[in-house]
Amino acid sequence: MTKWLSVLMMLCSFMTAAQQGQFEQHKHFAGFDNAFVSTGSYRLTAQQLWWHTQTPIENVLRIDSEGVFERQGEDQFVKQAQSGAYSSLLQALLQQDPQQLAQFFISEPAPRPERIAAKHWSCLKLLAQSQELKSLFTHLVSCQDNQQQVRFIGLYERKGTRTEIILTPNGATQ
Repeated sequence: MTKWLSVLMMLCSFMTAAQQGQFEQHKHFAGFDNAFVSTGSYRLTAQQLWWHTQTPIENVLRIDSEGVFERQGEDQFVKQAQSGAYSSLLQALLQQDPQQLAQFFISEPAPRPERIAAKHWSCLKLLAQSQELKSLFTHLVSCQDNQQQVRFIGLYERKGTRTEIILTPNGATQ
């Protein structure tokens, strides 16, 4: 879970100003017919991402340059093992910073995934450059609306699991 959250933060890092909103995540595990769906809210600044899963199980993560931290009490956060290497990756994805992304991926235009086919968003297919990321993902997809806000992130793993996240920034229309 830590690795995909770090990738998410990199994808989100392309958002240039502080943003917040809601997310709906569909995780499709290889061999299962139905997706595991979770919903919640997020807040992204230049320094960190707060990822608050509200359903089906409440969980709060804080992701920054130091790593991924999970809330373990009212105000106590515990660093998740092996999370530091990917935290900048997730921020770069969310902020859509071309220079940061180029450190991790080669990008090319992509068709919209089926879940968002009716949207008028532009998408990029991201192909990992490092062997470590290549061993985890076949590719990633990041889609932006016409205001250049990241609205969709897809993580497609080598083992057949895929995670598709739809972001709805506050004030954005569906």
